[in-house]
Amino acid sequence: MYSAFAVLHVGAFLMTANWFIGATWMAGPAVVIMLRVRREEAMMLERFGDEYRHYMRGTGLLTPSLRVAYPGTPRRSNDPG
Repeated sequence: MYSAFAVLHVGAFLMTANWFIGATWMAGPAVVIMLRVRREEAMMLERFGDEYRHYMRGTGLLTPSLRVAYPGTPRRSNDPG
């Protein structure tokens, strides 16, 4: 859901004739999305613990992880495990 919301805002940015408005349109929701995702991950870690940590290792923050295709890819920086 957050990825689709981000793509929507990138599209609006590219369609606008005013780059300042487009950049503002993208920056505001980007900050909100990142703060919200971090809070949701903290709630999921509290609720599911190690099971969710294991899930985090195999997925990306907003998009699917390419770690399966590229096994040497480091984990996300916010992964506590």
